This record gives sequence, C-alpha cells and structure tokens, in this order.
Amino acid sequence: MGTKSILGCVFLTLLLNLCQAGLVRKLLRDKRATLTTPTRNNVTLTSAEQPVVFNHVYNINVPSGSLCSVDLDALGSTSLEPQDAAPPSSLRTTEHTLDGQNQIVFTHRINIPQQECACTDGLPDLKDLLSRLEMLEGEVSTLRDQCASGDAGCCSVQPVTGEVGTKPYCNGHGNYSADTCGCICEPGWKGPNCTESECPNNCQDQGRCVDGKCVCSEGFGRDDCSLKVCKVDCGGNGQCIGGVCVCAKGYTGEDCSQTDCLNNCLSHGKCVDGECVCEEPWTGYDCSELICPNDCYDRGRCVNGTCYCDEGFTGEDCGEKTCPSDCLGNGFCVDGQCVCSAGYTGEDCSKLTCPSDCNDRGVCFNGMCICNAGYQGEDCSQLACPNNCHNRGQCVNRQCVCNVGYQGEDCSELSCPNNCQDQGRCVDGKCICFEGFGGNDCSLKVCKVDCGGNGQCIGGVCVCAKGYTGEDCSQTDCLNNCLSRGKCVDGECVCEEPWTGYDCSELICPNDCYDRGHCVNGTCYCDEGFTGEDCGEKTCPSDCLGNGFCVDGQCVCSAGYTGEDCSKLTCPSDCNDRGVCFNGMCICNAGYQGEDCSQLACPNNCHNRGQCVNGQCVCNVGYQGEDCSELSCPNNCLNRGRCVNGQCVCDEGFGGEDCSIKICPSDCYGSGDCVDGRCVCYAGFTGEDCSELISPPKDLTVTEVTTETVDLTWNNEMLVTEYLIAYVPTSPGGLYQEFRVPGDKTAATVSELEPGIEYLINVYAILSNKKSIPISARVATNLPEPDGLKFKSVRDTSVEVLWDQLDIPFDAWELYVRNTKEENGKILTTLPSSQTMYEQSGLGPGQEYEVSVGVIKNNTRGPQSTKIITTRIDGPRQVEVRDVTDCSGLVTWFQPVAQVDGVTVSYGPSSHPTERTSVDLSTSDKQYSIDRLSPDTEYQVSLISRRGDYTSEPVSEIFTTDLDAPKDLKPLGQTDNSVTLEWINSRADVDSYRVKYSPISGGSHGEEVFSRGSGDSTQATITGMKPGTEYGIGVTAVKNERESHPATTNAATDLDGPKDLEVSESTETSMTLVWRRPRAKITIYRLVYISRDGRREEVEVPGTATTYVLTNLTPGMLYTITLVAERGSKKSTPVTLSASTEELRPVVANLTVSDVTWDSFNVSWTPKDGEFESFVIEVTNLQEGLESENLTLSGDAFSLGISGLSPNTSYRIGLYGLHKGSFQEPVYTEVTTEAEPEVEHMFVSDITSDSLHQAWITDEEMFDRLCKIELYGLPLVFHVSFSPVDIIFRNMETPSCLGTPRGIRFSEVTESSAIVHWTMPRARVDSYRIVYVPLQGGSPMTVLADGTETQALLPDMLPGVTYQVTIFSTKGLEESDPGTDTITTALDRPQGLSAVNVTDTTALLLWQPTRATVDGYVITYSADSGSPVMEHVSGNTVEFEMGSLVPATHYTVGVYAMREALKSGTTTTEFTTDVDSPRDLAASNVQTDSATLTWKPPRADITGYVLTFTSSDSTVREVVLSPTATSYSMTQLSGTTDYNVRLQAIAGAQRSRHVTTVFTTIGVLYRYPKDCSQALLNGDTTSGIYTIYLGGEESQPIQVYCDMTTDGGGWMVFLRRQSGKLEFFRNWKNYTGGFGDINAEFWFGLANLHKMTTAGQYELRVDLRDNGESAYAQYDKFTIAEPRSRYKIHIGGYSGTAGDSMTYHQGRPFSTYDNDNDIGAFWYKNCHRVNLMGRYGDDSHSKGINWFHWKGHEHSIQFAEMKIRPVNFRNFESRRKRS
Repeated sequence: MGTKSILGCVFLTLLLNLCQAGLVRKLLRDKRATLTTPTRNNVTLTSAEQPVVFNHVYNINVPSGSLCSVDLDALGSTSLEPQDAAPPSSLRTTEHTLDGQNQIVFTHRINIPQQECACTDGLPDLKDLLSRLEMLEGEVSTLRDQCASGDAGCCSVQPVTGEVGTKPYCNGHGNYSADTCGCICEPGWKGPNCTESECPNNCQDQGRCVDGKCVCSEGFGRDDCSLKVCKVDCGGNGQCIGGVCVCAKGYTGEDCSQTDCLNNCLSHGKCVDGECVCEEPWTGYDCSELICPNDCYDRGRCVNGTCYCDEGFTGEDCGEKTCPSDCLGNGFCVDGQCVCSAGYTGEDCSKLTCPSDCNDRGVCFNGMCICNAGYQGEDCSQLACPNNCHNRGQCVNRQCVCNVGYQGEDCSELSCPNNCQDQGRCVDGKCICFEGFGGNDCSLKVCKVDCGGNGQCIGGVCVCAKGYTGEDCSQTDCLNNCLSRGKCVDGECVCEEPWTGYDCSELICPNDCYDRGHCVNGTCYCDEGFTGEDCGEKTCPSDCLGNGFCVDGQCVCSAGYTGEDCSKLTCPSDCNDRGVCFNGMCICNAGYQGEDCSQLACPNNCHNRGQCVNGQCVCNVGYQGEDCSELSCPNNCLNRGRCVNGQCVCDEGFGGEDCSIKICPSDCYGSGDCVDGRCVCYAGFTGEDCSELISPPKDLTVTEVTTETVDLTWNNEMLVTEYLIAYVPTSPGGLYQEFRVPGDKTAATVSELEPGIEYLINVYAILSNKKSIPISARVATNLPEPDGLKFKSVRDTSVEVLWDQLDIPFDAWELYVRNTKEENGKILTTLPSSQTMYEQSGLGPGQEYEVSVGVIKNNTRGPQSTKIITTRIDGPRQVEVRDVTDCSGLVTWFQPVAQVDGVTVSYGPSSHPTERTSVDLSTSDKQYSIDRLSPDTEYQVSLISRRGDYTSEPVSEIFTTDLDAPKDLKPLGQTDNSVTLEWINSRADVDSYRVKYSPISGGSHGEEVFSRGSGDSTQATITGMKPGTEYGIGVTAVKNERESHPATTNAATDLDGPKDLEVSESTETSMTLVWRRPRAKITIYRLVYISRDGRREEVEVPGTATTYVLTNLTPGMLYTITLVAERGSKKSTPVTLSASTEELRPVVANLTVSDVTWDSFNVSWTPKDGEFESFVIEVTNLQEGLESENLTLSGDAFSLGISGLSPNTSYRIGLYGLHKGSFQEPVYTEVTTEAEPEVEHMFVSDITSDSLHQAWITDEEMFDRLCKIELYGLPLVFHVSFSPVDIIFRNMETPSCLGTPRGIRFSEVTESSAIVHWTMPRARVDSYRIVYVPLQGGSPMTVLADGTETQALLPDMLPGVTYQVTIFSTKGLEESDPGTDTITTALDRPQGLSAVNVTDTTALLLWQPTRATVDGYVITYSADSGSPVMEHVSGNTVEFEMGSLVPATHYTVGVYAMREALKSGTTTTEFTTDVDSPRDLAASNVQTDSATLTWKPPRADITGYVLTFTSSDSTVREVVLSPTATSYSMTQLSGTTDYNVRLQAIAGAQRSRHVTTVFTTIGVLYRYPKDCSQALLNGDTTSGIYTIYLGGEESQPIQVYCDMTTDGGGWMVFLRRQSGKLEFFRNWKNYTGGFGDINAEFWFGLANLHKMTTAGQYELRVDLRDNGESAYAQYDKFTIAEPRSRYKIHIGGYSGTAGDSMTYHQGRPFSTYDNDNDIGAFWYKNCHRVNLMGRYGDDSHSKGINWFHWKGHEHSIQFAEMKIRPVNFRNFESRRKRS
C-alpha cells in the first residue's frame, strides 16, 4: 500500500465525513430527483424560465489501489446532467490525466428555478446550502494541496498531477475571477471568499458592522453612523436636530405625535390647526367614526361605517336597487328589476307563465291555460268542437255533425220544418220568415206591410176598405194627412210631441214658456226679467256688464268688481284702510305706499341711494344717514382715523384705505416685509429696520454624486454659528428638507435623496439665529440600471419583454429594440413608469435583435440593461381558401418573409381533429387544391413554414364546403295554377329547399321554401302560378343563410277555364250567356249545350268574346251548357251551367164591361195560353181623384159585378193575372156609370087643415124606400106608402132615414184597448158615436169617429173585462139606430218577474200579480238543452220555489196568467244556477314537506279548479287545476305547519262555494334551516335547489344549491364553473351581491357568504374535474370578514388531493378590476395560486381557471366548485343516525 492507497483512504474518509454530514447524500439525492418525474408532490415548482445555475466540477487524480475502489452510487456511469443543464461556457476546466481510470471526477450542479413570485421565503435555506458548498470547496482544496505537495503521506509514493477547475460562490458577496483565481468582493466585503464584512469609516465607532452594513448605536444613523438621530421618529410633525425632535407648531411630545386635537385623532388622521383632518375611511371630530362607502349614495343613513339603506336599495353602499319581494326566489335582481327564471313573469316574478303563452287561444291563470271556446290542451293548441256539440251531435274532424232536429256550428240551434222553404231563417227551431212570407214553414205569402185592420191581405197585397188607401191602408182623410206628425183618428189629427194644430203644423213651446212669455211656432218670447228657452231663467241687471255671472237673477261679480250690476272696480285688500279706493286703484295716505297701501314709505325715498325696508332706509355701500344722504368711510376707519367726505384720514402709525395697515420704520429699507408693523427681514439682513448684513458662504462645490447622496464643500471668511443646508426638488410639489452643521465645518453630505431627481441645494450661514443669503447649486442624482430583463414570449414579428420594477419614482421607461444586422434598425419606445411589460411588434421574422431598457427621469436617461433575442420564423401569409364547392377548395398563400425550406399543408374536419391529411410542399408552391371533401362540412386547413428543425406558428383558416345541389329534379303533375315537383335530397343535412321560378317568356319571378322530405326525396307543389305558362324552375338546398347551386327543369301550367259563366237574360226561345275571360291566352271557346231530351249542339266562339246568345231553343226546356277554352292542343277544365228557357205565359184577352147602371156594372174576361193562379181587379175613379180600390179573385173567376159606384162617373178597370208568383202585364178598359134616377111629376092634393096628399111618378123598383120628406111650416106627422105611390101626412113621429152601422167586429184586442170595426151605411153620415161600458157595471166611455171612418180605437179599458160596445151614425142632429156587440179585453201579464236565492239546485221566483182577476198562473222553465217543465199555481200566489235544478245551467223561465180560455202574455227572465262544490275533500299521506289531496268532482260541467292553501304563517299559495283532476300532490311544504286548504270549482266566469280541510305536516329538526347541512338533517337527501334562512331567521330566506352526496353531503355550493357561458369578469357590485343561475354557473355573493360564515364555523371544500381527472382540496376553517376589510378570507388546515394552493391567499381581501385594479376577481395576493374566477378555457399563463398545485398556471380547469358546511357536521350526522 503506497502513497496512492493512503491518498485514497484520506479521500474516502473525507467523503464519508461529508456523507455523515448529509451534504453529499443530499446533493446526490437531489440530483437524482431532478431526473425523475414527480407523480404526486404538492410542493412541485413550475418549470424554470430563467434558472439560477451553480456549477462545481472537481477533477482529482488519485493513484490506483484497492483502497481507492469506491462506488459512489455508480456515479461515473449515470448521466446526472439533463439536456438543458450544460455547464456555462464561462467555466473552463483543464484536465491533465495520466491514467483516466484513476481519476475521480466529482461534479454537482444546482439549478434553482426562477419562481413565479419572490422566493424570499426560502432564502435562509438557500444561503445555508451555499455556505456548506463553500466548506466543501475548502476541504477539497486542502486535499488537493496535500496530494500535490509531494510530502510524506498517502500521496508521496507517486506525485499526483492534474488541475482542479473551480468556481466558488464567493459567499454571494462577490464574483469569481478566472484570471486571479479568486473572489472579487462587492463593496463592503473582504476576505478570500468575501465572508468578512467591511463597513464605511468603520461605522465611526458608533455602531457594529454586520454583513457589510453598519448597525448604528442608539442615537446615531446614516450609512457610517456619523449622524446623530433622534431616539424616536419625529414623523412629519417635527425635525430631528441634535438628536432631539423639534416639533412643528401645534405638535408636542417626544416624537411630535401629540396634538391639540381630541384623542390625538386616534391615529386616524392629522391634527391641523386644532382640528382633525381624517384619513380614509375615518371621519368625526376625533376620526372615530367610519365613513360609509360612497356615502351610501344618499340612499340610506350611515352608522359607524355601515349603510342602513332606504327601502328599495341594498348593498354595502346602498348602490344596488332591490327588487319587489326579492323576486320571490323565482328570478335574479338586476338593477332593481327582476329577471325572472323560466316559467315565471311579473314585476316580482310572482306570476306563473303558461306554455307557449296559451298560443293566444286562452287566458293564462296562475301558470295554467284556461282555453277559449274551441280550443283545448295544455297550451290551447288543439282544436275542439264548439261547446262539445252540446251533446247533440258527433265531433268529426273538429266539426259537429248534428243529430236530427238540430243544426248550427255547435248543434245549439233547433232546426226548422222544411228548412223554412228557403223563404226565411231558422232561429231556435222556429222560422223567421222573409218579408212577404208567413206560416210555420214560411210557405204562405203575406203582405209586406200590415194592412192595419183597414183592409185585407189578398195574395200578398193589401186590398183596402172604403175610406182608406195606401200600401198599408193607413192613409185617411185627415187634413194634409196630419203632415206625418200624428195619427188621424175619426178624421181629426192626434198630434205627436212637440206638434199641435188641426194638421199638426204648429210647434209646442217647452213648458208652455212657464206663463212668462208667449209662444210663437214653438219659440218662447219671454216677458221682461226672464230668459231661456222656456223663460225659466231670471235675468240680471245689464247682464252683469260681462264682469260676473248671473245666478237666479242676481250678479255674482268676478274678482275686482262689485255692485248690483258688477259695474264698480274694487281695490286690493280694500287698501288696508290706509287709503281711498278710486276706480280700482288705491290712493294711499301719507306714510304708506304700494298697490294696496301695505308698505311703509321712507324719507326722501332714500335719495335713490338705498332700499326702503319697512319704512327705514337700507343704504347702498358708500352712503349712510336716515335718508342715505351722507357719504360713509370703509369700516368706519377702524377707529384709527377720522372720516372726511367719505375718505379716512389715518392716525400716525396706520395707513390704508380703512387705516387697517400698520406702518414699519423706514419701510424696512426694502430689505424685508412689513408684517403687522414689524420688519420681517429677507435672508442676509437683520436689525429692526433690516439695515444690517450677514456674510454668506462662498465657493459651493459638488464633489461627488450617487443615486442617493450629494457631497458638498464651501468657504466662508466669517465665523458663524452654524450652517443650514436646505434642499428641495426643482420640480413643483417637492418636499423641502434641511439640516444643520456646526459653523466650523465647511463640508456636508446630503443623503437619502431620490434617484434621478434634480435638487436645488441652498447653504445658509446662521449667525445669532439670523440667516444669510444662500449660496446655491442645482444637482441631479444618478439613475439606477433596471434588473430582471427577460422575454416572456417570442413570436415571428413580436417579442414580449419583462423586467423588474424599481422602488423609486421616475418618469418613464425607454425601451430600445435594434436589429443587429442593420445599422438603422433601432426602435425606440417610451413607456409609463408603472409598466414592466411590453410587447414589441413590427419585427422581422427569424432576425436577431438587441433589446435594451432604461429609465428616464427629469429628461435624464439612466444606464440600460441589454439582452439579445432571435424572433421565430413566420408562417405563410394571406392564407385563403378560394373556389370552395361542395367537394373541393383551393388553398392559396404568399411566401413567408423569412427564408424557409418549405411549407406543410394540413387539413381535416374541424369536428375530428385526428382525421387530418398533411402534404409537404416546396418554397415555390403557392397554392394547393383539396378535393374529395364532404358537403356542408367545416374544415380547418393549417400551413406551417419549415427551416431545418424550426417551424413557424401554424396559420389556420376555417372554411365550410358548399351545400350540394338536389338531383334528378322533375315535374310530377300540374294544374292551371300549380306545378308539383320531385327531387333526390342533398347529401348535406339541409333545413329546407328554395324553389325559384319565372316564366320563360319573361316576367316577375317567384320563390317558395319547402321543408326537406323525410325520405330520400322531397316533393313540393308551387301554387299561384299563371295559367297556360311555361316556367323555368330551379331548386336549391338551403341551410341557415347558405344556399347550394340549383338543379333546374322546365314545366308548364294548364289553361284555366272561363269564369263566372251565367245566364244574363232568358226568354222562351233564347238565352244570353256571359262569362269572364281566363287569365291564359286562348284562341277559341268551344260551347256545347245539351237539352234535357238529349239534343246536342256545339258552337265555336272567338277567344275575344265574353258573351254569346243561344237561339231557337225550346220553351221551358232545361239545358246543360259547357264552355271550354282552347289554345292549340291544350284545353282548359270545362265550366258547366244548367239553365232553362222561359215557359209560355198565359195572357188576358177580351176584357169587357156590361150591365152598366148609375151605381154598378159587370166586368168579364177570357184567359188565353194557360191558367192563372189568381186575379186582382183594380177600379179607379177617374173624376174624383180617389185612390184605386183592389179586389183579389181566384184563378177560375172570369167575371165580377161591381156596385156602390157614383152615378155619371168615369171609371178605369185594370185586370192583373198572377202566374207562378208574379203578376203579368195588366189589361185596362174604361166605363162611365149612368146618371142618378129622379122622382118625376110630384102632385099635392086633398089639402086640409092638418093634412095633405102628395103623389109622384117613378120607374118601377127604382127606390127601396123614401129616405126623407121635408115639410116647412107643418108638424112632423106623416105617413108614407109606396103602393099606391102617395103619402098622407098626419101628426106622427118622423122616422130616421140614417142607416144603422152593421157588421161590428173587433181587432187588436189587448189588455187595455181594442179596435172596433163596422160597415159603413149607404147613406152618408157626418160622424159615428161609439159608447162602451163594462157589462158588470161601470162608467160608460165614448169616442167619436168621422163619417168616413169604419173603425175606432177604444182606449183606457180594464184587462179581462167584458164590454158592451154601441155605435150610432149621426148627421147633423139626427142619429141612427144603434149597432151593438160585446168584447172581452185580454188578460194583463204578470210584472217584475225575477229569480232570487239561486243556488246550484234551487231558485225562488217572484212576480207582481195581474190587475185582472185570474184563475191561476202557469210557470214554464227549461234549460238550454232539455225538455221544458210546466207548473201551475193559484191566482193568489206571487212566488214559486224551483227545485231539482241542474248545477251551472242556464235557465229561461216564463210566467203567464190564465182564466178559463183566456191566457195573458208571457213574462220571462233568465238565470244560471251556481256551480256545485266538489265533495269529500281530504288530505292523506301527510309528510314533512308534502301531502296528497283528494276529492270527488261536482255534477256541473266545469272548466277547472282553484286550489288555495294557507299556512299558519299566512303564506298563501294558489294553483289552477284541470277539470279532470280529482287529486293534487302538495310539495315544498314546511314541517310542523298547519295548512288550511280551500277548493273551488270553476265553470267559465262562475265559481262554486269553497270546500275546506285542515292538516298539519310532520315536524322537522330545523324549521328554518340556516344551511344545507340542516336541510340534509331534515331529510332532504337529493342535491338541488333549497331555501335556507340566513341566521335561521324566517325573514331572510334565500335559495341555494345544496350538494347532498359528496363526502356525506350537506355542502352549500357558492361557486360553480362548468361551461364558460357566464361572464365572470365583473365589477365589485356583482361580486358583492352575487350573479348567475344556480342550476348552472353562478357566484353566491360576498355579502351572503359573510353573513353565513360569521354566524357559525364552516369548512371549505373545492372540487375540481378536468378531462376525466378529479381532485379536491379541503380546509377545516373558512370565514369571510366584514365589508370594511373588503371581505378578507381566512382558511384553516389543508387536506385533499389537489395540493394546498389556497393557503397562499390566506388573509387577503377580495379584489376586482374596479376595486384594486386586478386582472379578474379573487382574493389575490401579489400573484395567485388559485384563480377560479378566471377566463374559461383560456390556457394563457395565469388567465384561465387555475389551481396551481394541480394543473399549474397554464391550464384552464374545466369544472370547479367551492362549497361550505359546518365543521361539526359529521358529529351532528352521527348523532342523528344514532337517534
């Protein structure tokens, strides 16, 4: 064993010692750790961007020997160097090895990553590690010296050669120099390894030197402890002079911290002039009160920093508007307005919405549709038959097919017999006949008007009685027919209001002018003193002259007027009794003035030099005296002088305009300012009048300038007390500072300056506390060089530069970027001082650049920090995909700027990133065609430039292939206005097809869109096309706004036929046809007509014709006519019409008159060519101008005798024949009656004293009797005999010659009147007297009628009474024998019929009895559907109880009176029975939060139910149920709560009575759970939305999302990120109140979190999921602090799998972009480890959703939830399970 063995032993011993020390083992272990990928390490650091690297390489040659066989973990065979850890080029190692195998190489490399933030937390450990490395270097160095010395020992056997390359750390206080092989220490350090500190001036023996810096003894300061300092900090309230604080005015105390302010402002502000000027956020006299944020926006009151908001506002600063009822939990409150969740609407989201808003076919009631008639279904989208056809028919295809006997849209109408013969309309089963028809089925012809009892209706025409005429026989012989202003009764006018007079021609005056005037034709001419339309108003004198209103004859004057006629003017306030009112104006007494003399007057009106106030002058400035007549002096000369004519003559020692200025002696000689009578001398002067001079210092010199200090020297010939050095920045607003040095010193150092600032330094000589004038110098401190210059990202045309911020103020950064290959490629950018990052764009790709950054301050530039960087190569430019079809596209581009080897094109569907095709192209290629693509598919094409191993960023372009066109387009059929097409569908999944078409000959085009067919093909029909037109048609596939190329074809429409073919005129042998032309162009019409007996004729009609006459037709024949339009071979659809020719009509021939007498004749006639249905003969008196008289005869009558004519009168006879319902042309003839017969040859004989004999001659049977003989001078006694024809007169009564009215009958008999008719006697009479009296006794009543009348109205009769009616004819004083008959009036109907006390099955009828005595009443009532019910009651009954009615049914009730065979009119009323109530309402299956209600339905046909349930806390909920429901499940109930349930049935607008029940829910542990854990303990085990109560208070409900499954459940989720659909970059207000949808992404709100976590102890859990992985972090404590701390977060101990990233944020306040100016929102520190509110899906550094210890800062996590629950929840849960 030689020297080598000994050396090996020594070295092994050294290594073993080091191993025992743990250093080598640790280094080797750490080295191996760097080579393995950590799997789960919660403290893994991110990959280094700028590592700090230490390399130590020791090469030791040792002799070979057995003792030197050492295996250091196979160190020689293990590569300990990562690829990125090559030794720095500055490390030079030279090996001189004689035997390579005997050489031990010990290498270690320590790589300390540059962390995201400061690594100060680990600095002590790092320094310890470096110190231990130095120890190792020392040991190895000693070993090397021993081995190289050649002395005796283990190395003496054989000298060891070699060299050790080292680079010590120099203890972190210096740099190693390879030239000197030693450390060059930084200032302040010395020694071989720079381990000994060296302090300036050895700390002046007034302190200790520690690490190169002086730690000064108490009372000393500065770098070298040369400055005496105060023991305490004087703050900003004093200066430290000689080690003692000299306090400024207003401050006291050892440290000048005490003030005269209350409580010293509680250290929350500064004391200024005895008052506290408080710092934010304090206020109050002693700064003890907190200011409220934004002063509560004046929307609340501030109490010690907390806003108590007014109603309608909320939030920390009352800046948020509250919503009504907090939207009831059915929405979110946004700026005071509720944004309702789906299913709710209304101002407070209280109303439920209905599906599809009921499709506008119903009314939405509490979330359910109440459909309109005709619709049904949940959203009223289904059509129903109206009223379910009233159960009178079947609903077929939504239309009612009615049963026999019913009709109408809903079978609600009764049908009529024979359908009313089409001569009327059917209403409720009865025919309402058209005018001119009557009868049950309208089969009878009636007159169009009522003949009024004055005629008879014959064949639909009124044949009037004698004396009446007109269409309705209503016109009489009254004068002017009463001018149509009244009725003609008995030849006299009964006038209507307001007419009077014989012919109703005069107007009646209103109220008959109240007898205060006279009436002239309806107008009142009032007496004096009265006016008005009816003279009912009194007039006023002179009509009040327009100055007032006339009320009941007296004037009510307007303001300003008075008097009986308002003629006098009044004065304001009646001049206040201080003046006289004259013509409306006040003449004021002396001493008063004003409009109403209310103001006091001033003497001389103040000479217009002041204002008169309450009788005294208030003089303007410069005037005084009682009337402002005197001039005044300013401030009355302050009693320091006298006032002369407005100017002050000041006393001695005073001056100024008002003697307010004290005057200094000699005016201070101009060397000072006069202040309050004393001279304040300028610098360098002294004395009472500033006449003495102080010698200033000279030759001020600046000897040295650093970043923080300036050294000064000066001279002075005069011995002074001390020098004052004052310095201040030259820029405005700088802090003035000063210090003093003894008078024997002529040098000083100004320290603690700000770098880069120009200062003005003044040096004063101080003598007896007086300063000289200063000597000055302007000096600027040096600026520092920036640190930490690095590059965050490098692109082809830009580079992002980062550097460290300086801790000094400065103006700006100056950034230089220079191309190293170009002379003029320098870019200069000036940046704000707050910026430490800048992205320089506009660079050249693949170029080398020099980047420098430096600071600018006061236009001075500091030293720059510089680095070199090379940009990436750029990708191809202007990439574009052109000529895209459904299966191909052409990619074009421009070559990149940088020199490249080629371009790679990659493309594939965007939806399948793995299915991509790549093609390498040369640099000469500038385009590439892509084919075999799928239609309607989005593709991504990417291009990358290549140069060696370098590639550019990919340049991508997205394009979508076109839709492929449909195929095999062809027409399937056509009509005259449509074409049907078919085509094969496109491969693309298109929405629809657009069909465009236009005529080939030109014209406007049309287009329609059709949905895609369900199979392989689609059919479509185009309508609205022109007939007979050929179209060009194109079909394109459509998807969204995209459209394919068209598939095309041609198709032609058919010809349209002629329109509206009809017969315009028809005779017995011809028909005239008319039609409208078709739209298509045609050449001819083909007209075919076939008779009923089969004869066919065909005619061609020109295409321009629209009419044609068919001739030579058979009378009365039915023809079928067909008309077809033709053009070439095309024919239209035929138009067909059936029509008949006229039949032969009969005519009247041979109308003759015979047997003419003086009062009659006979008319005869003969019909020809057929028979008539009836005849109407019309006789017209041609001489007297009377109306014609008509008489209707049967069709078999051929003659008529007419009598009662006037003698010797001409008549015209007209005969009308009625054939098939219409009159034929009449035939006429005329005839004259003979003269009236006379008595001839009268003889008188046998005359005596009392008689005579008279005889005459007449034709036989000429007269019936002798009507009248008048004898003059003789008594009326005569005898008449006609055989022989003579008369013998004797004393006897004269017989009446007037005829008795006969043929008495009655019409229009009512309960109070009747019309009596009679036959007029042959002799003319003047009038008729009609007397009628009740048979049972009573007063007779009389009416008169004109002699021309044959009827009269009998008024004022009693109902149900029999009257005897007697009629007399009168002429002059003569009256005929009476005609008599009886009439019984009708019964009057009951009155006031009404239904009361209506229930669902009963109703009470009430009525007033009839006036007539009746036997009884008949009540009939019926429902809308059902048979009527008839009931009888006695005549003394006035009410009837109806029972057994059907609920919710409409009833019609009629009541009429009966007496024997008489029946009164019917009085009717209607009512609807109530809806009956549901039955047997009961609650079952009652649970904590639910119950089931059941009931039996009512009998009524209902439309729904209203269910209302009220809890014991007065909460009311109401739901509307369908009519088929018989049960309801109540949910979301509260435990241990009484519920009162009310159920009501609905039938349209009707509602039944309520039925009720009461039940109580089962109890729960927590009636008002304050969090999700209590909800879980209540039995809610499903995750979802729950209502909790903040603090367990009923008044603070809030909806939250509860996680009931994770780790035992009970978690309240307060943050969820899962989709990125919700924007989380929001302001402070949003994060305070919360936002989002708790079913999706949301944030609960800081305010609510604070309230919850301060009310109990909670733990925090964070669940993370990403691409199938999951992790969680749990902290055993979680609290959110109060708002004034900005909601600081406090968390406890960590457990979980995601890594402890939240502890970094411990104690941090919450911040947003508008509160602390952060990049997002979280409890940020300087940086962050957690960023769960980051941008979703953004993998940029620190921008996305980050959890640093799980996925780092460059990955955005897909799912994150934060949730809390009580820390003792597990104990509660276990106790609950045990219980």
